Amino acid sequence: MNSSLSTRGKFLIFTLCISLIPIAIITTIYFLNARSTLKYQILEQLRAVAESKRLHMLSLMERIKTQTIDFSSDEFIRNCMRRALRGGSFYHDEAIRLNKYFSENKQLLNQHFIAIILVDKYGKVISSTNLNFIDKDMSNNDIFTQGISKSEGKTHIKLHYLSSLNTNCILISTPIISQHNAGLLGVIINVYNLRFLNEITTDRVGMGETGEVYLVNRDKVMLTESRFIEDASLKQKVDTEPIRAFAENNEEIVGIYKDYRGIPVIGASMIIPGYNWVLLAEIDEAEAFAPVRILGIVTLIFGVVVAALVTGAGVIFTISVSGPIKDLKDAVERFADGDLNYPEKIRCKGDIGLLARNFHTIAERLLKEIVERKRVEEMLQHTDIELRQVLSSISDYIWSAEVDKKGTFTYRYYSPVVEKITGRPPEFYVRGPEHWLGTLHPEDRTRLENALIRISVGKSALEEEEYRIIKPDGTIRWVRDSIVAKKGENESIHLHGVVSDITEYKRAEESLRKSKAGFANAQRIAHLGNWEWDIREDKLYWSDELYRIFGLSPDTFTPTYRVFLSFVHGDDRESVKKSLRESICKRKPYTNNLRIILPNGRIRIIHVQTEIISNQRGKVVKMNGTVQDITEFKRIEDELRVLNESLEQRVAERTTELMKVNEELRKEIAERRQAEEALRTNESKYRLLLENLPQKIFYKDKNSVYVSCNQNYAADLSIKSDEIRGKTDYDFYPGAIAEKYRADDKRIMKSGRTEEIEENYIKDGRECIVHTVKTPVKDEKGTVVGILGIFWEKK
Repeated sequence: MNSSLSTRGKFLIFTLCISLIPIAIITTIYFLNARSTLKYQILEQLRAVAESKRLHMLSLMERIKTQTIDFSSDEFIRNCMRRALRGGSFYHDEAIRLNKYFSENKQLLNQHFIAIILVDKYGKVISSTNLNFIDKDMSNNDIFTQGISKSEGKTHIKLHYLSSLNTNCILISTPIISQHNAGLLGVIINVYNLRFLNEITTDRVGMGETGEVYLVNRDKVMLTESRFIEDASLKQKVDTEPIRAFAENNEEIVGIYKDYRGIPVIGASMIIPGYNWVLLAEIDEAEAFAPVRILGIVTLIFGVVVAALVTGAGVIFTISVSGPIKDLKDAVERFADGDLNYPEKIRCKGDIGLLARNFHTIAERLLKEIVERKRVEEMLQHTDIELRQVLSSISDYIWSAEVDKKGTFTYRYYSPVVEKITGRPPEFYVRGPEHWLGTLHPEDRTRLENALIRISVGKSALEEEEYRIIKPDGTIRWVRDSIVAKKGENESIHLHGVVSDITEYKRAEESLRKSKAGFANAQRIAHLGNWEWDIREDKLYWSDELYRIFGLSPDTFTPTYRVFLSFVHGDDRESVKKSLRESICKRKPYTNNLRIILPNGRIRIIHVQTEIISNQRGKVVKMNGTVQDITEFKRIEDELRVLNESLEQRVAERTTELMKVNEELRKEIAERRQAEEALRTNESKYRLLLENLPQKIFYKDKNSVYVSCNQNYAADLSIKSDEIRGKTDYDFYPGAIAEKYRADDKRIMKSGRTEEIEENYIKDGRECIVHTVKTPVKDEKGTVVGILGIFWEKK
């Protein structure tokens, strides 16, 4: 450090270097916070993608299962099977009739059909649309033995590579039962191309360059195609963390782990109930965290530079200042002993030499300094009064304390607002930390004691804790305490804290958590919006979910192709018309994201998938498909982009002067109130969705006591939905039925698994059969806290 610089200049340079330390700390904190936020949002997006794919896959699998069962109940097939089993010439004639019947009436029903195989009860193939199977013996084949052991209306499913067809296939078998004597005639096996599952998983819209969705069975074998490995279906082994959790504990997970390539990914797993499959949605961690990688490098470089500057400045400053200070110390001792001329003998340069040469003028200025100091003290007192008034006007309270080198803890200040939040005046707390600890909830006290010890001994410079306090009247309030520690003189530590009342936020957060748990379980069996368009008649069918997406009512609106186009955003309309025409002309499926304008003027983004249906002459006669509202996915992408762009600006704002603290506190309070309002709004939306589902939905606690239900169920019970709380099945049903319902609840909650049940139900005084799905509800620790039920009357 240049010796010609003044001491003040040296101090300013050293102070400037020291001031870079909190900037580096704040930069690091914001980097870690941004990474955590990005991880949470990506995991939520992957969870939503996996849930959407799972619902789509369940819908398609149920359709082909139902199709196979329908074939087994076809009276023509049963009659032909019965005659063929008589033997002789009947066998050959009926085989020819069946082959023709399958080719003309059945195989065209699904574009993914590879073959329809009819096997008699002895395992011999009677008829098949693929000649490779005719007269083959399948008696030892698993698809035959499992299928023939099923009861009527039940199926067996197997995914297998058929070398004779050189294709990965889905085989579904079900028994054919004679209607005359209920005897077993044989088995029908429908063979579908596995490619139709790949059409679901390979639709990677919004998943970047490395995102993929794939299906794995309980044997840890990949069932669908991989984005990175060719020909992986039914060949690639997958032994990853989510697969092990599924295979060993039947659990779903979300998080960061290594995928089947050994590369770290962010992923979410979803179990496909009833099939022993698990669906995984993953994206490489490197791609997901790319937006914050550069910021992390800059943060590291900045921290190293700051450490070097502070260390260098401290060493140079100590060397350049210590010598002259020693000379000045000797001069002051001589001056105190009466040698008033000694300061003139000092030959120091710079500020210290100047101080020595003017030392003899100090006495003359003492009186002026005393007068000026009194004036300054009065100003400080006035400023202190104004500051106390400001602190009393805000909703949070501020405190400060000091810990000396012996470990003695002394409170210096508590703002008056503490009495409003805790019910105790500042004087109560300044007596010592034991008084504060005595107000804490017993479950929080040990954690807060450890946090206080960490920050008091200098092991932590920043602590933020949420805890409960007990007011004198016994009421409990939640608060958030943010503490910053700074080292002071004589090895002391200065503590400064800001405490906010977050009780209402906690209540809203808990309410939203419960609503989300109920909504997530209901969504598992809800259908995506689907539609079917009769092109020749220009008639369009929409499901109820699709009406909801478009903000319309099926009672007041009749959809047509032209009306649908009127909802499409003007900038997308021509592209949609052109793409639909090409899809029809080329007989190829169509998928796209587009914008629609609702009747209330709001713009939503939807994901459309279609498939083409042709008649026997190959002419396109119908088109059907699904619609998914992906507005929220797009909004998350936009928020991530905005977050990345604004991160540097937010870091700079955090380094502003301490005088802006009051304004920042007011802004934080406003943001919290907005968050609370958003939580209440979301809860209302989830409730509205449940009320509009056609199924009957209820939620009971772990003692089978009703907590809530939707209006459809309440109407059956002739009550309002809010009147069901605290009731039991004994209040609505005969004793035997109520006892059966409660026994089912107890069994399902004990097993922790979802069950589908067909059972008796009383509606309007009559007894009917309903299809019920009951699912155990678990809290964040995995403990079963209740049961969610959804049922509908079986037609």
